[in-house]
Amino acid sequence: MRLHLPRRRIWRFTIYVISLVLVLIAADLILVQVRRSFTYGYDTTRIVGPVMPDGRIDYMSVLDAQAAEGVTFENNAAVPFLEAVGRSGLSPTQLPDGITSKLGMPHLPEQGDYLVRYDDFVKQHDGMAAGGYPADLPTTWPVTIDPLAAQWVKANEHPLELLIEASKRSRFFIPFDGGNRPSVLASVLLPHVGLFRESGRLLLMRAMMRLNAGDIAGFREDLLATHRLARLLGQSPTAVERVQARESLEIPAC
Repeated sequence: MRLHLPRRRIWRFTIYVISLVLVLIAADLILVQVRRSFTYGYDTTRIVGPVMPDGRIDYMSVLDAQAAEGVTFENNAAVPFLEAVGRSGLSPTQLPDGITSKLGMPHLPEQGDYLVRYDDFVKQHDGMAAGGYPADLPTTWPVTIDPLAAQWVKANEHPLELLIEASKRSRFFIPFDGGNRPSVLASVLLPHVGLFRESGRLLLMRAMMRLNAGDIAGFREDLLATHRLARLLGQSPTAVERVQARESLEIPAC
């Protein structure tokens, strides 16, 4: 029995020490959570506010504020652009009139004389044989325009007028936050990007049709409008928008 008593005491002492260490660690974790704070300095962080309730910087609000600086209802190309493409250019996760209200626009109806995508136009005319997709613009002379593509251009006359108007404005801004703030920037939807791509295809197809008809001034107008739309979309803060401005608008127009 004498041989086992010291061992028992050692085990008890060890258990007490381990328990005390665990209690101290738990207390330290609680203190860290209670006293946790962020200290931002200019050497490491250039944007220091506004701050969200949990202490993180609200970068989404910062981006919206920076992109909106100097933007007015009169110089914002997003206004006629959204009038041209309709509600499909608005994020479905935002409030119905959240974005348009911030832009000073009235409610956009669900139905209207909006831009019709080429794929949708083909589905509406499934009895006709579709030629090459408008992205595959002819590069030889004389230009051969597929009849269905020509009808697609004609069906979008009103949206084309609005796109030309949008291209002549100096700024482009669509806010991320339309009343239903996304939790993280990665969840922001950008449906207008695909519609810019479609708008470029539409303008370039009409440009080729005008060139084929000998309308050099009209051809030039549509090319320049495509270039200007690329520069406008390129003002946006995301890499997705800037890449699409170059790849889907600027380069094809060149």
